[in-house]
Order: sequence, then structure tokens, then C-alpha cells
Amino acid sequence: MVFVLIGLCLFCLATIGPGILGLPLMFAWELTTGWVGYLSRVLPHVQIAWGGVAVAIACLAGVLLIGHRFARWLWRETGPAAARRIWPLRWTISIVAVVVLMFVAGIASVGMTHQAAWLARSDQPFAWYGRGREKANQVKCQSNLRQIGTATLMFANDHQGRFPHSFAELLVAQELTPELFICPSGNMDKAIGTPAEQAAKLHQHCDYVYVGHGLTNRAPPTRVIAYERLDNHAGKGVSVVFADGHVEFLEPDAAARAIAGN
Repeated sequence: MVFVLIGLCLFCLATIGPGILGLPLMFAWELTTGWVGYLSRVLPHVQIAWGGVAVAIACLAGVLLIGHRFARWLWRETGPAAARRIWPLRWTISIVAVVVLMFVAGIASVGMTHQAAWLARSDQPFAWYGRGREKANQVKCQSNLRQIGTATLMFANDHQGRFPHSFAELLVAQELTPELFICPSGNMDKAIGTPAEQAAKLHQHCDYVYVGHGLTNRAPPTRVIAYERLDNHAGKGVSVVFADGHVEFLEPDAAARAIAGN
């Protein structure tokens, strides 16, 4: 049945295109299958925080232990006399499992609602044409530069107001991840190895240009300290981070003027 529906969607899209019927079908297609592409892009970059996993397991074990003891006491004190017996552990496990599943289902519902609202309101909602993905890449790129700008200001606070000499110095001092220096629209791979090795190879694995050498945190807020390569987004614009940490996505001409103003 699922394959029949998918085939029908593809047939309608191929015959009528993004018309009155095509847009709802594309909306449904993106909503039901968009997570596949998302996982393929995100999972290779996921880093498991084993400390957090251990804390979560410890908390769950504590909830089970405390909850089971409380349930046994409550059952013994309030249960009917004819049915009073030891509260089975499987009852506690079942209740905790239901609570966890409800929590996960709630998070999933919020995510689906958010995605549906984004698809409905976006002026470029469909990755079917490739534009939605590029828009997402621009947002991710700006997020990278915003984090780099924040790290630069934090570095300056720890070094008498001086900005780092290079991205390599910033990466090591602020313990940044090499993914922050990669634009998702580019074709570069992140630097690998130890932090020192990553820093040494960063100039070969970086989509951004640093121009903050010699500056301090007293630089004017209009001063550019880093920007991405001009061809990252097919000439549509350039993300630029300024000395006060804010980021703007500028058209190529405006970006060139801002950079030249240095």
C-alpha cells in the first residue's frame, strides 16, 4: 500500500508538476521522507557524549529503584487487604517504560509539528528543487561563523583583549571542533587527528578566511574578522562575521565592500 501511494505521488508530480495538486503532494513527500536525507547528513558528524549517556543510565536506574520502593510501600499501605502482596518489579518497569515512550513521542510530535510549520511557511520549502537544502546550508554556515565569532571574543577576554593570530590558534585555545570551519555547501572535509594535528592541517580544511590578526576586542563592530569563500553559495552571497560577533549574509558586492573596508 505504501509503495502504491509513493508511486501515485511520483506519477502526479511527473505529470502535473508543482501545481494545485503538486504542491500538497510535495509537501507530504518532504514531510515523510525528508528525515532520510537529514540523517544521512547528520549521523556521520554525531559525537556521542558518553558521560551524558552514563548520567542518563544512572538517572534511569535511580528512578526505577526509588519508584519501585515507593510503589511497594504505597501498594502495601493502600491496596485492598485481599490483594496485598509484593509489588512486582515488572509493574514498575512497565510504568517507567510507558513514561519514557510518552516522553520520546512528545519530542517526536514537537519535531514533526516544527517541520510541518517550516514547510508551510518557507518561501523555498522543497528540497525537491535543491533550494531548500541550500537555504539550510546558509543557515548552518552562519551558525558556524557565529560560534567562531563568539569563540574569538572569549579568546580575547582570556588574552588581554587580543584576537587570535589564526584559526589554528583559536581552535586549540577554545577547544573548537573542526566541523565549525567547514561550510556545508563546500566540498572540503574536516581536519582529523588530535587537536594539535587538526590545527596544523586546518588551513587545508577550512572554508573560511580569517582577517582578525592584529585586532583587539576594541575594534569597531563594522570591522570584518572572518568571512567565507566567495564561491561557497554559487555566488548568491557571503556570510561575514564582524568584530562584535554578529554575522550577516551579504550579497557579493556588499560583502566585497565590507571586506575591503578593513
